[in-house]
Amino acid sequence: MERIMKLADASAEQIKTYPNVTGKDKLKRTLKQTLLGQKQAPLDAHSWPNALLGEGLLAAFEATGKKTYLDTVISYLESWKSVGYRINYVDNLMNGSLALWIEELLEGKATELYTEAEKAKIGALCGAAADACAAWAKGAKKTAEGILCYREHHPNWIFADAVGMVSPFLCRYGTVRKDEEALELGILQIDAFLKHGMDKRTGLPYHGYDEATGVKYGIIGWGRACGWLMKGLAESLVWIPSRRKEKRWLRQTFWKLKDSAARYQRPDGGFSWQLQAVDGPADVSAGAMIGNALWTTMQRSETKPDTVKFQNALADALDISINGGAVYNCSGECRGFAEYPQIYGSYPWGTGSVLRFLANQEMAPALVVEEAVDAESAALAGAPAEGAAEEGAAAKPKKKHNNRRRYHNNGNKGGNNGGTADGNRRSEE
Repeated sequence: MERIMKLADASAEQIKTYPNVTGKDKLKRTLKQTLLGQKQAPLDAHSWPNALLGEGLLAAFEATGKKTYLDTVISYLESWKSVGYRINYVDNLMNGSLALWIEELLEGKATELYTEAEKAKIGALCGAAADACAAWAKGAKKTAEGILCYREHHPNWIFADAVGMVSPFLCRYGTVRKDEEALELGILQIDAFLKHGMDKRTGLPYHGYDEATGVKYGIIGWGRACGWLMKGLAESLVWIPSRRKEKRWLRQTFWKLKDSAARYQRPDGGFSWQLQAVDGPADVSAGAMIGNALWTTMQRSETKPDTVKFQNALADALDISINGGAVYNCSGECRGFAEYPQIYGSYPWGTGSVLRFLANQEMAPALVVEEAVDAESAALAGAPAEGAAEEGAAAKPKKKHNNRRRYHNNGNKGGNNGGTADGNRRSEE
């Protein structure tokens, strides 16, 4: 718990200040734009790095009950409101997921922490934030296939990142608000990437593809691309209704992707910046994002022994990268297809993702690690067995012994229900 609180305290400060742009940074941006003609992405204090910190803080609140972590994310959304819920790119839609998560907390774990007047004010803030995201997504420029444009200057380039940024929000919003258009749009983003952006030999994603030509770009198995894709799948599946015919296929695909990634788990339990580069630099952001997707899914599934072993080994690897309130061994910001700077240090996307992993680990109930109880569950390597919960409610695990799990178990049967999100700031590409 102490590790969680140290990281959460650091994250609470970082979400307020990132990006911290110096005068030197501003000069570089100006020179690149004026002399080299390179359009600079707008500086944005409410984009995906901040949202990942927010996800970590909300998970930390659930694990610790410390109200200040929840208040920090509420203040972050108030800051976003002060700039008119500005949305520059699809990246900002992750703030909608934070808003919907807080709405759920106000009806559950946080309901006794605020007065009715305070809850009404926070609820209005979150409702407006989520509605702004949904309206933007519906009205945004789209490709011929109906995919939200990641960047307008490359309207046909589709990135794995967007699946994790967009689909969890749209699927959750669509189900909670009974908005079929939003739900359909969220599912479409996942479906299209799985059909057009995967490598058949490895079962891993390319970084992206060109919808117009069908050409796939970037490298196969970029760690964070796998993390974004698994995040998008896991957190969307929580909210996709069972009546949707795609749900079973998407669940199957999630477990196949997990198995493909697991083949490249390093001897130390972590993952490299490119999964297949097992002897290359480790990247905690990739590992933590993959692990968080599994925590989300494990709350709703009979859990196989190999999945528990996977998470235990990953937890050990992440642990050695934590030093007080900082997480190291995180790869720097990607600049586009095949532009992966080999720079490693402490970044918000690593800190926020690892914080969420630790909080999920702390809240993990005792999970059954027997063989799945029916043929379908066995085939899906962890899909919900008969009677498992659907429609966004976490399945109740069977009360069994702890099966010598190394991750913490404080008896808390709760969980976040799937998130139920360095200098010149650029959007992840």
